[in-house]
Amino acid sequence: MTSTKTLLFDTHTHLYDQRFDDDRGEVLQTCSDQLKGWVNVGSDLKSSKQSIQYARQFPSSFASSGIHPHDAASHSYAELADVVKLYQEKEVVAAGEMGLDFYYDNSPRQIQREIFKAQLQAAKAAQLPCIIHVRDAFDDFFELVDEVGYYRGVVHCFSGTPQLASQALDRGYYLGYGGIITFKTAQEIRDSLAITPLSRILIETDCPYLAPVPKRGKRNEPVFVQFVAEKIGEIKSETYENIVDLTYQNACDLFALPG
Repeated sequence: MTSTKTLLFDTHTHLYDQRFDDDRGEVLQTCSDQLKGWVNVGSDLKSSKQSIQYARQFPSSFASSGIHPHDAASHSYAELADVVKLYQEKEVVAAGEMGLDFYYDNSPRQIQREIFKAQLQAAKAAQLPCIIHVRDAFDDFFELVDEVGYYRGVVHCFSGTPQLASQALDRGYYLGYGGIITFKTAQEIRDSLAITPLSRILIETDCPYLAPVPKRGKRNEPVFVQFVAEKIGEIKSETYENIVDLTYQNACDLFALPG
């Protein structure tokens, strides 16, 4: 990665994570120097507030406010109300991270459904796009979003089959792809990427998790989104520059950014 800023835009980061405690300021400055922008994605009230704080410090940084399904059981509806109030902050461009995770089941499934549905309804009322986490729960996900009738958003870190990708795309969602597409074992996700139109792809790191090859095993960082863009270009038979330009425009369209 050179020091020249490009149109690279990381649509999903967690820079409030404790793994950045020792050098967060340096990482944020590097992002500001080398990326067009990035979204810090809240997973509870505290991290949503932290994400807004970073966005106030760095003009290239944006924030979202939400409750992650892993945390659904440990956050009351009173906190959910405060999370939703943060939608009013000008730095907040999306609602979430919200959704369903039936792989880890860190929260009871019914509570996950209730917290997810409440956030979907709030996002619909505010007309904010949603940043959605779905793992091993696509049937319930489709049922809930169809019930609420709101499809503006991105299924981040998409990990489903091409058939599931088609169902999400048919509803109008963007699909977020990250470092997993560079893993040898992820052919099914690459197959999903292959059928995703260029106009509906977002790139992300989900840092500090899921660092792409050649950084696999290290702490993931927003600037590593370069390797995601390169892999997408390879799979889609597009130039790296074209992927960077298109995914930046997609981010601007979804999050209503001045692009």
